[in-house]
Formats: sequence, structure tokens, C-alpha cells
Amino acid sequence: MGDKDLPLLSNIKDIRARHYLLHLKTDVVSQIIEGTVFIFLEPSTLCEKNGNCCVRECFCSDGRKAACESVFSLDHNEISDNCSGNTSPVRDFSDSREFDCVSLDCTTESVNQGSNRIEGNLCRRDTLTDSANSGIPCGQNNLEKECESIGRSPGGRENVQESQIITGKEEKVNSDNVIVNHILPEDETQSETHKDFKVVLDCCDVKVKSVTEVICNKTEVSQYLDPKRIRKCSFALNIWLSKDQVPLQYNVEPWCINIWKSNVQSAANFPSVICIKYETLPKGKSLLWRNDQEGNPCVFTPAATINNRSLLPCQDPPSAMATWQAWFTVPEGYYLAMTGDERPVKFIGCIEDYKESWLVSHFDFKSCDAEEPPQGSTVCKQDMVKENIPSVCFYYHTTMVLPIATIAIAIGKWIVDILPAVKSKNKSHESSINDKKAEEAHPCKHYEYPCHIQSKYWGKETALTVVYPPSSSRAIKSITSFLPFALQASSDLLGRYPCPRLEVVVVPKCFASLGLASPNLIFLSPSMVMDDPAAYIRLAHEISHAWFGINIGAQDWTEEWISEGFATYMEDSIYAKATLIKDALEELSDLRAHIRYRTLTSELENSSEDLQKLRPMQGETLVDDSGIGYVKDGRNPEKTFLQVHYLKGYFLLKYLSKIIGREVFDSMIKDYVEFYHGQLVLSEQIIDFFICAYPEAADKGMTRCGLYEDWLNHPGLNPYITEKYGNISNELVATVKSHFNYWLYVEKMSKQNPKAKKMKIELEELPFPDQIVLLLEYILELRKFSCKALHQIYQHYDIASQNADVRHRWCELVILNNFPDLGEVRRFLIEDQAMGVYLYGELIISGKKKHRKLAEEVYGKVKEDMDENAKVTVSSMLYGE
Repeated sequence: MGDKDLPLLSNIKDIRARHYLLHLKTDVVSQIIEGTVFIFLEPSTLCEKNGNCCVRECFCSDGRKAACESVFSLDHNEISDNCSGNTSPVRDFSDSREFDCVSLDCTTESVNQGSNRIEGNLCRRDTLTDSANSGIPCGQNNLEKECESIGRSPGGRENVQESQIITGKEEKVNSDNVIVNHILPEDETQSETHKDFKVVLDCCDVKVKSVTEVICNKTEVSQYLDPKRIRKCSFALNIWLSKDQVPLQYNVEPWCINIWKSNVQSAANFPSVICIKYETLPKGKSLLWRNDQEGNPCVFTPAATINNRSLLPCQDPPSAMATWQAWFTVPEGYYLAMTGDERPVKFIGCIEDYKESWLVSHFDFKSCDAEEPPQGSTVCKQDMVKENIPSVCFYYHTTMVLPIATIAIAIGKWIVDILPAVKSKNKSHESSINDKKAEEAHPCKHYEYPCHIQSKYWGKETALTVVYPPSSSRAIKSITSFLPFALQASSDLLGRYPCPRLEVVVVPKCFASLGLASPNLIFLSPSMVMDDPAAYIRLAHEISHAWFGINIGAQDWTEEWISEGFATYMEDSIYAKATLIKDALEELSDLRAHIRYRTLTSELENSSEDLQKLRPMQGETLVDDSGIGYVKDGRNPEKTFLQVHYLKGYFLLKYLSKIIGREVFDSMIKDYVEFYHGQLVLSEQIIDFFICAYPEAADKGMTRCGLYEDWLNHPGLNPYITEKYGNISNELVATVKSHFNYWLYVEKMSKQNPKAKKMKIELEELPFPDQIVLLLEYILELRKFSCKALHQIYQHYDIASQNADVRHRWCELVILNNFPDLGEVRRFLIEDQAMGVYLYGELIISGKKKHRKLAEEVYGKVKEDMDENAKVTVSSMLYGE
């Protein structure tokens, strides 16, 4: 494991965290969050022990698993694709990484057993890989419940002597004042002697203060272990804060915390609820503390390479999915945007101020959902109404079972606009029947929680909110106008929106991405807040992540194309449907595909081959010499600035749509999101799905082996991409070429007569900014262009008011041709930091003193506000390692 890899240390094959109660208090001055987290644990199921994603109720016996393996055992030699002598099995059902199989007809005929062999492609007509369960034949609709239950903790110890309750402690502290260990003196050697069971949680750069067992009974714990029990009580935290606690032993390492209890030597006997009190550190990479556009302090999660490990101790691997509730206290005047199913309930003051409130209507845990404050409401004690309370507590909860890495927060002094909710289209009785049939055809195979497929649990509208700094008040209007249409368009194309609400937050310009999607929440760069197709398409991309990346995730983090490739493919369709430009969709889509081809070829020329594969692990799990699992290149800063997975994944889907036909293929994508909703998938499952759904695949040259070898497993550029998109011809491109030829003529005239007056420009308008992008790329390829002609281009196309994609190409032209006015370059490096890193490199490579001076000057001005990866990369460019 190298310094660019991300270690995975949680022992999720032994024990799972099912639910988190988060109690967080923010200090924007010290840039510290004081945290308390209650974690509800239970032993892993057998399927989880085997490394698979499993529903909680699936307690498979070894006998059943062996029976399943026998049913599906296949000779590897029989299912090879016979490509260049490479025998590549479709799947090995004895491999612990494989998953359960569920019924799906691959043809219109109902087939009960057997396999469908088409030109060496194996496709079982009665089965398709399903990531929800593992190693169990499910029958036609649901998981059979014939298996034995493995032992689990009874959930607590009620009769504990008072002398056991948490008291003093001994601690060892490192140079950063982070507790390294907490071992009770009398048990200092007992752990190793008796090999006590340890819970290992991923964390980094947090100061742990204490770890305790929470004393509770089985009834109290049970509802927090089963996701079908909706946990939304906004007073629940006070119940658990009032519980007695007993100290546990622990030690903190650079990448994890180990927790154990003396003489407890199995997961089944480990405490069911633990409480960790800790503080985040200002240097923690999971949080970005910066000033916003108004100069006010703010903090947000920047999609760090370490995920949320410096926000809270947790089980970080993607398959360790859970639910959570969060009480987040912030200074008065600040707003907290966070992943959560509903708009927040706000408690004036702190949640602890309402300890008596839950006693009134919460006599036991069975009535915990009674008399809840409505979403978006503000709760204030009567005796606090006239007081000047310095803080407010925001309460959020989630019912969808998700990886902890999907938690996102943003805190700032921002404006909050609540938009009209987007209502689902009225459905006729016939449509309702069709919906019911669809639910029966694609039954839920995930943890049992109220999902969007189960319409009886789902609301009839999606709540919309937009959050932004005051300086964006005018620009945000275009986004608020487009957002409802984009949401409706995406639902028309992909089915019911899988999140109950959507909140868009405009984060500071130091944000290293153009957009970031989390459950119910989207962060947008200020560069994308404008009335421009590029901004709308980016928003469409982020909205589609609700299906690709959130509701369906990648089981292997290195297979990023599973979310990014699909979102990039869908963005054009969503934009076209939302703006009613269907007639121009194909031409615009091809134009954008050509620009993406040019971007991809450039990136492939300037990136290592290890970062160019869509399926770099090829199904393998990496473990170093000490037995620690890790994600290859998980902390590689170079990946932050690459779009290879976006673009190669996009072109793979474009290829499939051309072979199958766009309309049919888009319908298949809708079936895919319904079939795999709520699950984690691998590349092979996606390929299997589309191969099975399209029996004519082999006749058209589309084979499993070909897709693996040509698209997934190898670096570089697939020849198909060059052949299809290296050069395109349509009216939009023809117009660009006519503009280009005109400017070549202007360039020629300016060289022949430098003192001649400016020519009168007579050019038809370019309706799409992508056309200007392509025009500027054509000029860039000339390597040299007169400054006089460039000045005319700048004025004619009003470059200063164009989107970031256009202005980025303009800045490249300015640097390449030594254009005297560097104002746009300076502006771009300051205001469009998400895209500015490349320009620093261009300024340095040019060799011009004024260019380097500009780079150093701007970097010195903005470096304290820059994203950490961007700062490290630019510093390396300017001053070396």
C-alpha cells in the first residue's frame, strides 16, 4: 500500500454499524466541531462475513450457500468468450464476491431453467446477478427465508452496578493532543492475553475524548437495528444522552480507532450501543473551513479523498451501509444544509434544552414517533422566546440505507429560498395498475426501508430548496427557474425521483468541483450559477446522481464510471427534455461528444495508465503484506482533476445506445435503475444486465469479452471512440467551421496589412456555447494566432460574459499567443478555482516571466482559500515537491 492509497480498516466482516445518532456542535472561530456519536452495532450476517452486500434478514447457513454454489456452478471453459485465447468466465458463483440471483426473463418467453448461449455469451434466462443478497437462490420474487439465524447480542445489560458507571480515565496523548489510547490499568495486558474482540472504525484527524458502552435493553436497541422501523424522532438524542455509560478501552491509530471490552471475545457479546465523544481538528480534510463570497466563515464537506473520516469515526467501506439521525448546533444566524429526508426541524438553543419535552409524549420507544414537529418548523421553549439565544440546533434524519461517505454538510450565513414542490404527475387507475405490476416485476432487494419504488410509502411531491450567499441573489434566479423542469424531466426518463427532497447549495469558489451530489443535497460551484446551457447541463448531471451514485452505488470505489459515466450520459437527455429542444438533441449531443473526445484524448496523453481503466481491480480486492485492505489511488490528488471515468464510461454507454438504438437503450436504463435500486453493483453486473436484456447483442458484435477487454480492463482510447467521434459532421459543427474559416481569413488579412482597420464582422450567431468552445479549440490547434484577430474574437463573442468552459479556452489562447491583456486569466484563477489548476501549468510551461509572475501572485493571494488537493498540486507546479 502506497501513500496515494486509502486504507480500509473497519472489520465489517465481523460486525456492522446499522445506525448512527450524531450530536455535533460547531465553533466557527476555532474551526472545531465537538461531536458525540452513538453507534448501534450487531454481528455481520454470513453473507456479509463472506464479503458481500446482504439484506439484514438474510442469515444464510453454510448448507444453503453450498447448495447455491452447486446450482450455479459452471465450467469456466464452457463460458469463455474465446477472444485471443483468453478464457474469461462470466462469473464464478463460488467466489465470495459474487451475489445472489433473482428472477428476470431475458426474452419475452418465460423460461424456468437452463442458459441461453449466443455466440459464446452465457445468459441465464431465469437469473441475473443481484447485489442485494449473496449466494442464495431467491426464487421468482423474494428472498426465501429458510435459513438459520446467526447469534447476535441481546442488546444490553440492564442491571449494572453504579460503580461501573463512567468515571475517571487514563489517557496517552500525542503531539497533536489526540488521544492515542485509553486502557484501564487493571486490564492493560488482558486484551492481548485473552484476545478480546475489537471493533475497528475508520477515522483520521479526530481527537477522541472517551468511548463508552451505553447501558440499555433489547427493546430499546431493536428499532435502531432494523431499517424498516423508521427512526425520525427529533427528541431521541435526549433519551440516549440520559443513559448510563460504562468506559470501554480503545486506542487511536493514524487511520482508525480500536475499541474493546475486557473478556468479550466475540461480536455477538460485544455491546450493542457504544458512544464516542470527540472533536474534529481544523486540519481534518473531511471539512473545508473557509470564508464565503461575503467574507463570512463557513464550512462544508468537499468530497475529500478520505471521505468523512475526520468528521466522525465510522465504518467507511461502501458496503457498510447504515441510516442516521443528526442534531447539529450552529451559531445563531447560520444555516445548516445536510443530507436528510425532510427539511430540518430547528430547535432554538441546543437539543439538551428540551430534555423534558420527550418525557411528555414519549413514554416508551414504541411511541417514539408520536407528535413530531412538522418538517421545516422551528421549536422554541416558552421561557426562551424573549431571550437572545446564541445558537440553533438543526435536526435531520435519513431512512435510506447508505454508505456513511454520502453524508454531506454545509454551514454558512446564507439565504434560504423554499421553492414550490414538484408534484408527481397525476396517474390514472390504469397507470396505477401498471405501477403495481412494475413493483412486482422489480421487487425490492435491498434493506427493507421506505424506498421510492414502494409507492405507498412515498410522497406525491418533491420539496425544493435553494441556498446561496447574498451576492448570488441575481444569478441564482436562472437556476431556480430551471430546477423544477430538470427534476421533472429526469423523473420522466428514469422513473420516480429516489429522494424525498432536493436542496441546492451554492458553495464558495474554492470548491474543487463544478458540482457534487449527495442524498437530497447538491453543491454547486459559483461558476455554474448563470443563465447558460452549460450550467443547466451540469445541474442535470448532478440531479441524475440521485439514481446513479446514490440510489445505485459502486461496490468497488475504483469503478467510478458506474456513477459518473451514467450521469454524463443522461445529462444531455435531461437538459433536452427540460428545455424542449428535442429536435436539436442529436446534433447537440454529437457536438458535445466530439468536444468530450478531444478532452479525453488530451487527458489520456497526460495521465498514467493506472488511472485510465474503468475496472482497474478487475474484481480483485487489494490487501497489503500486513493484511490491510485498501483502495488503490484512493488518495491520489491527480484523480481529482481527471475526467477519464466520466468520459470513457459515457462513451461506453454511447456505444451501447448506438448498437441497441437510443430509445430502446434509454428504456433499458430505466429498467436497470428499477432492478438495482437501493443496491451496490459491480461493472460485470451492468454488462450482464444489458447483454441479457438484448438477445441480439452477439449478432451485432457486442460480447461480454469484448466489452471487458475493449472498454473496462484496458487503458487508452477505444478505436470506436475515435472512429465515431473523432470527426463529426452536422449543421452545428458546419456553422463552427464557417466561423473558423472566417477568422482564418481575418488572421491572414491582419498579417498582410497590420495597420488596416478592423473588418466588419458578418457572422450568423452561434446558438450554443459549446460551438464557441469548439471554435476556440480549432484556433488553439493552430498554435499561433495574431493578437489583433484574438481581440476581435474576444469582443464579437463577448467572451467575458460566457461560461467557464468558453473562458477557459480563451485563457489558453491568451497564454499560448502571449496576448497582452491577462485580465481574464487573473479573473479565472480567482473566481473559477474548480477549473483553474490546469491554467497554472500553462502559465509556467509558457516560459514567460510575466506569466510566472501572474501565477505566483494569484496563488499567493488565494492559496489559503484553495481546496487542499488544488493547493498541493499548484504548489508542486510552482516550487517543486
